[in-house]
Amino acid sequence: MRLLFLFLLLASVIFYSVPVQSTNEITPDLLLSYVDTQLKIGYRIPGTAESHEFMRFVANFTEKTDSWQIQFHNFTYDGVELANILITKTSYGSVKIGENNSYFPKILIGAHFDSRAKATKDPLFNDRPVPGANDGGSGVAIILGLMKALDQFNLDIGFVLFDAEDQGYDRDAGIPGWSWIIGSTRFAEALSVSQVNKLENFILLDMVGDKDLQLKRERNSDAELTNEIWNIASEMGYGQFMNTSGYSLIDDHIPFINRGITSVDIIDFDFPYHHTVNDDLSSISGESLFAVYDVVLSWVLSINNLSSSLTDNVSLSSTFSVSSVKRNASLEIFYSLIFVPVFFKKIKRLSKS
Repeated sequence: MRLLFLFLLLASVIFYSVPVQSTNEITPDLLLSYVDTQLKIGYRIPGTAESHEFMRFVANFTEKTDSWQIQFHNFTYDGVELANILITKTSYGSVKIGENNSYFPKILIGAHFDSRAKATKDPLFNDRPVPGANDGGSGVAIILGLMKALDQFNLDIGFVLFDAEDQGYDRDAGIPGWSWIIGSTRFAEALSVSQVNKLENFILLDMVGDKDLQLKRERNSDAELTNEIWNIASEMGYGQFMNTSGYSLIDDHIPFINRGITSVDIIDFDFPYHHTVNDDLSSISGESLFAVYDVVLSWVLSINNLSSSLTDNVSLSSTFSVSSVKRNASLEIFYSLIFVPVFFKKIKRLSKS
């Protein structure tokens, strides 16, 4: 009777006391709501009250997590006070940008959060601001989802949100006299040599919410890292990651490439409402956001040896995320490795008594 009780207790420990996240917690609708929140804040034009309100929103979001910490990388451009946002794990200590002895994550995932001051491609309203649902908002939304999904994992990873990426020349000046990729350039240039050496991979998420999402391989991106991500997408059945070459782009990954860091730009540059007033919530899809979120999450788990062959036969048409199953299965295996030997020792002692 004692052996039966211990066996049942062992089963309950393995399968019920694992603090796993609900497989339905991160959904297309949730990711879409993160974009909606940004649009409700307003136009995130650098230096404006709305831009500062966005920073407070991310700070509040981070404070509600269990394991993430936030800091601001402040700088000035053309007399305007700007700030990049860096988010890292508290367990690894604080980051002092530019100091050689300071911690820095080995994986960094980034997006820009500013929205363009002028819709310079809009045929009718080229003097109006761009809402930035896809161009800015989509990458931020996925990063918020990843923060939530990875909150219980002590991984050497960080996120960065760039200010002032999207204000450069394009038929007319977004902000007169401003160039492109200002925030990412200042951030990458500020890193110390040791921080650059610690950073193994940088992944950029830009314009990844298009309803007709077509993610071609950006030509300036590292080919090997691109293959890793695109192969995972193929295995998971996400056809939005296309096995064709795209454009060579000046984007926020370029300053990292210039520092010798392996980088990839995940982007659909054929977005039809690029730099127009129609880059709003109606132009993007929660399913597109989720596809990119799920692939990037699976890549993060795989390079940290948290993927599991137990999910190879899981149907992609089910209502939950394959990456969530991988995450849960890995935790179950981890806990079973801890508790099984302990209980078998207990069983052995009781059988002798």
